[in-house]
Amino acid sequence: METVEAIAVGILSSVVASALWILILSRLTPKMIISPEIAEDPATRAFRIKVVNLSRRAAVDLRVEAHLVTSIGVRGGRVNRRMPLICGNPPLVLPRRIRASKESDNAYRLRIDSNVRELWSASPDSFVRLQIFARHEVTGMGKMFERRYHHPGSEIVMGSFVHGQDMTVTPESAQTRRRSEAQRESS
Repeated sequence: METVEAIAVGILSSVVASALWILILSRLTPKMIISPEIAEDPATRAFRIKVVNLSRRAAVDLRVEAHLVTSIGVRGGRVNRRMPLICGNPPLVLPRRIRASKESDNAYRLRIDSNVRELWSASPDSFVRLQIFARHEVTGMGKMFERRYHHPGSEIVMGSFVHGQDMTVTPESAQTRRRSEAQRESS
């Protein structure tokens, strides 16, 4: 009888320890935020989305996918057609957040080389979906982050992101816009 009790206690304590360990590891995942707006650089016409790592550890093994998703009707319902958007190379590692530091190594501006505004206007019932997968530097636990942009008129802002972890887009002035257009016309 003592042997059965010892085995039961051993199994129960192993299950509890494993559950506790998984709970602790699942809390150690990357913490990231993605900007609610897409910034369009007035000079280069490049589109950028800002991503900030808020974790105390670096986010590693980043994988980024951006798609223009259009819902199309088929017999029996609707399906989503995904058109990949060409993105610049994301970093392999997004450094950790250091609260006292004025540096912003944990912020990254992802470049989208596809003309998002033009593609979006060709498919008005579509939306842009950005998905980022990252792993925690210590535990290796991964997490998926996703942001959807549904309104091109309000979510694409002409300007550039401010320095640091702030998600604010500094809009270009009318004078800067005229100067940028004049430079493009002269080229």
